[in-house]
Amino acid sequence: RSELLNGTISYEECHLKDSQCSLESMKGKPTLVYPGGETSCMNGDDYAFAFATTGLGQGFQNKQNMANPFRSYTVVEPIYCSGDAHMGDRVQEWSDKQFPQKGYANANSAMSWAKTNVNATLSNLVISGFSAGALGTMGWSYHLLGMFPHERASVLVDSYAGIFPDGTEGPTLKDWGACSLPIFSESNQGLCSENQLSTKVALEAAMAAYPKVGFGYIQSKVDGSQIWFYKGLAMSNFMMGAADIEGPDFYNKTLALFEEYTLKFPNFVEILLDGDQHCYTESDLFFSATTANSDGEISNGTLLVQWVTDFLQGNASSACQGALQGADPSHGDDYCDKLLTPKVLNLDR
Repeated sequence: RSELLNGTISYEECHLKDSQCSLESMKGKPTLVYPGGETSCMNGDDYAFAFATTGLGQGFQNKQNMANPFRSYTVVEPIYCSGDAHMGDRVQEWSDKQFPQKGYANANSAMSWAKTNVNATLSNLVISGFSAGALGTMGWSYHLLGMFPHERASVLVDSYAGIFPDGTEGPTLKDWGACSLPIFSESNQGLCSENQLSTKVALEAAMAAYPKVGFGYIQSKVDGSQIWFYKGLAMSNFMMGAADIEGPDFYNKTLALFEEYTLKFPNFVEILLDGDQHCYTESDLFFSATTANSDGEISNGTLLVQWVTDFLQGNASSACQGALQGADPSHGDDYCDKLLTPKVLNLDR
């Protein structure tokens, strides 16, 4: 049967308990696949992942826009409904109620289906996510790059740098039940058990292990949602000083992280966009946003979609619009870090 979501696109449904839900049988139609088993949304609803599109024809999934470098890609999307950045494996109990956080099982069901249904060796593999999916991309990329043989691969992280109040990320991952997940190396599983794992450490393992894979970040300089979540996590841990963070300080922390990646990994680049926009790849801002303005209203600067197109071909450089200065909160939040720009992607190691 078909299901209508958001009054816009009709999706076919397929249940793995009744069918193999093969890629061939879908004939390119947008399809929600219900894997069953351990999968679940946090509210207890049945989980489904999507084949072809759930983006309402926008962003990456706007296949009518000739500028879209993903027009010919097969898209498999682990829909997000678990509250754990796709890395949870436990049932939480709050106020005498149970809440399954099964993000790992949910995402793994989609990846296992893809492994069965796509070519043995992919010509181009792109691992990407936005917002919580960006954190999931950081956590899963090491595992997925080994899971799917490929001729060329890229990892593209949209709108979550992985900046959190000190000492909060490790305990959160452990609380989600992530420490024994096979997406992490044995050493990182050990760090997780000691409350020391972070998405940064997980991503660094992937960047080091796959030097011929490009790793790129799409990041607004003062992403309002990332700052909001940072403040919320700080307040939840009674870190009231950290909860006072504002744009320039958050931007400085982001630059410090990107400086570290830049110094360690030739296969890392980033594009920084002026403004506070949260997420680009799921909307048609993907085609209009530039480094000069995240809402696409200003035409100068580096066009995001062109930067991504170049990045996928291994030809990108770090991009930013503004005066080149040393990273410092006193400089505000609209300048560019002279240690980051320009930096050319290097996949020759």
